[in-house]
Amino acid sequence: MAAGTRRPSAASALLGVVGLSAIAGLLASVALVPGLAVASVAASNATDIFENLPSYVAQATTPPQQNRIMAISGTKDDGTPKYTQIATVYFQNRIAIPESEVTDLIKHATLAAEDVRFYQHGAVDPQGILRALVANVGGGDLQGASTLTQQLVKNLCITDKVTEYPEASQEAEKNKAIREDCQDPSIDRKLKEMKSAIGLEKSLSKDEILLAYLNIAGFGGNVYGIESAAERYYSTTTDKLTVAQAASLVGIVQSPGERSLDNPAHYEANQARRDHIIRVMADQGWITTAERDEALATPVDDDSVHLAPATNGCIVANQYARQFCDYITRSVKDFTSLGDSVEERQANWKIGGYTVYTTLDLRLNKTAQGILRQWAPIKETQFKLGASLVSIEPGTGRILAMAQNKKFDNRDKADGGGGPGTSAINFNTDFAYGGSSGFQPGSGYKLFTLLNWLEQGHGLNEIVDVTRVSTPQADFTDSCNGPYTAGSYSPRNDSNESGYYSVRDAMAQSINGGFVQMALQLDLCETRRIALALGMHRAALLPKDRAYTDMDEATDLQALSTIPASILGVDEVAPMTLAAAYATIAANGTFCEPIAVDKFERAGQELPGQAQDCTVAAVDPEVAAAAASAMQTGASRYAGNPHDGTPLIAKTGTTNSSKQTWLTMGSTKLMTTIWYGNISGNFPIRSYCRLGCGGQQRHPMMKAYLTVADKMYGGDAFPEAPERLLKGINVKVGDYVGMSPEDAKAAIESLGMVYSEEDDTVASAEPAGTIGKQLPPEGSSLSKGQKIRVFISDGSKSTVPDLLSTPTDEGAADAAITAAGLVPVSVCRATPTQVIDPATGQPNDPNLPTEGRVVDVSTAAGTVLTKGKTVTITVAHAAC
Repeated sequence: MAAGTRRPSAASALLGVVGLSAIAGLLASVALVPGLAVASVAASNATDIFENLPSYVAQATTPPQQNRIMAISGTKDDGTPKYTQIATVYFQNRIAIPESEVTDLIKHATLAAEDVRFYQHGAVDPQGILRALVANVGGGDLQGASTLTQQLVKNLCITDKVTEYPEASQEAEKNKAIREDCQDPSIDRKLKEMKSAIGLEKSLSKDEILLAYLNIAGFGGNVYGIESAAERYYSTTTDKLTVAQAASLVGIVQSPGERSLDNPAHYEANQARRDHIIRVMADQGWITTAERDEALATPVDDDSVHLAPATNGCIVANQYARQFCDYITRSVKDFTSLGDSVEERQANWKIGGYTVYTTLDLRLNKTAQGILRQWAPIKETQFKLGASLVSIEPGTGRILAMAQNKKFDNRDKADGGGGPGTSAINFNTDFAYGGSSGFQPGSGYKLFTLLNWLEQGHGLNEIVDVTRVSTPQADFTDSCNGPYTAGSYSPRNDSNESGYYSVRDAMAQSINGGFVQMALQLDLCETRRIALALGMHRAALLPKDRAYTDMDEATDLQALSTIPASILGVDEVAPMTLAAAYATIAANGTFCEPIAVDKFERAGQELPGQAQDCTVAAVDPEVAAAAASAMQTGASRYAGNPHDGTPLIAKTGTTNSSKQTWLTMGSTKLMTTIWYGNISGNFPIRSYCRLGCGGQQRHPMMKAYLTVADKMYGGDAFPEAPERLLKGINVKVGDYVGMSPEDAKAAIESLGMVYSEEDDTVASAEPAGTIGKQLPPEGSSLSKGQKIRVFISDGSKSTVPDLLSTPTDEGAADAAITAAGLVPVSVCRATPTQVIDPATGQPNDPNLPTEGRVVDVSTAAGTVLTKGKTVTITVAHAAC
């Protein structure tokens, strides 16, 4: 260590004498017979100090380097992806240079600063120790005795022990403590340092040690290595440094907290150290007198320092990919190509040097981000508005787009972070990968009830009663957590639909009542099993492995709810999780875990990316085809469909009070989920107007996105649904009108249907107390297990009798009308009537009516009238 500036106290000077003398004695032993040196140390310390070199010493020739993250920006002529760099992420801002790029200027400045006799002595320098001892005891400036090799060992120690990226302000004190520990002046640490230095010089040449030092040394903050320092502080490269600049840079290393050039308060201390180094260089004959004078005349100030913008981390990544960059860095623990264990992967990422070729299509992300910020302003003041978009490639799980409205900023407030319109949270991912607790998917979760329905052999064309009713929770089957003994479930229909709908239409129109009726015929536990098989899990907790040995393993909080309300999506999930589940349908039933990396490169060697983790037939392909058929019906009706010829499936989702709104839409090539809602709070999205109102913003957003995406990715036709999953299990409804309630109930239940007698009676011509009306009518087809609603007749109506089919005289007509509870009124019509020939007994004209015959009735036969109403009959007479 070169000359410092602090005066030692008498006590410290004495300790220096003792300590340095002991070290000098050790060095002499080492120089002669290393084994004797071990013997001279107390037995309790011998093994600790000399047995093994610290593992970090091996990093001398492989210092931490930058990692580069790439995204797809186009396609080459040969069809392979074209990449562009979106981020530089490194544990330490380091650009390692080869030995050939170490200029004489840098070399001489370093030796002048640290060890002018570096090439004349070994790993430790007894002469230097004695010189420092004399200077320190004699009252001169405090002198050190570490060689450049020992300085390298210290820097390796610091690099190894700092385990967190020093981006946040709270890391400063931690890193300061680590530096002090690695520079502890104790004799024990000094002995270990010298032992490591000796080991280094046995394995590396002097030039290699100098190169390692230049690439590893810290230059303040997160700047490591001379090349990164030149770029950071002077916006240049080492081969273009001036004498003054080179001396200023190497002058930082001993005390970066006092001499780094990123703070004007450090300029004076840096210049003092720099000038000392310049003079030593001149004294050694490494620069001329003129060069010395010119360098000394250059001040260290704002004019001479040219700070380059920060380049490290996702905060300064490509503006269209910062959340995705953060997702990559949080996923390092999953990248098996980086090591066998999580610890090894993180350690290798820290060492760096990786080029990460991701799955992200930057063209899609740029489009998505622009749309999101157009429809969801980043500085909305009415409420905490969030919006995100994520696209998954069906059949592979590759993440093709990941964007949101808020700008990414993971800095602490003390460092200028957390400004308006920013967020450190990635809305698209789980808590462990971006800090989000997820959002309720609402009707987006209906897919899993539909899949369960189809797996049980039911069909899309089955008819269910969607009318809102209050259903006892005890009526639901839940083999996981049921039975439920209290309470009822009565979700309303969004558009107040009632009556009978096909399951296809219930899915397309997202009618809650239809799914309640479907769920009553299913096991809620099985619905959850299907959801788990498609990767569904709560965002705020670690996802469990989807291969359960039994369902008891899935009953903890990491799994999904099975209560009746779960039909409509009550568990908070990440948008990416939902997109991956829907991509399963587009991939003919194959579920793939989302992946973000296609390949890695390091030191010219290509490494595998994330392996595709897919489960073929996670859903039966025929069931997937039927589900796709239903969702194609929905997609055809949604305003988010660009109708560009690409076959699409889709499903919306809206939670209670429209706190969250969703739209998932996609093809066989690209599945996209848009979330638009409250980051926190409960503002009703349907009350928010932004380029439109009513909570429909998701549709024009999706349309604008797919207009671009479909041109790039397209999509194939979805498989046809099998007939059995269209027809399903339907029952033909009989005629129960006029039957007694007891007989009607027996007939309905014999078909496997549910007899439902309504509270209100109905005005009917049927006898009072019998069935006066039924819904649905005779001949309808209903899904088995559905309710057939019957209404009891109050007997207040009657049917007009048939008085014209057969000849009826006035008296008989009056009697028939009266018997029906109606009031007859007769009207005479003067008309020729039959005359009987006395001779033959035959009518003179059989086409004429007989005298007194009814020839017309005011109300058609079979008409139902309220009793007491009049029925007018017209009677033929020869004369009135």
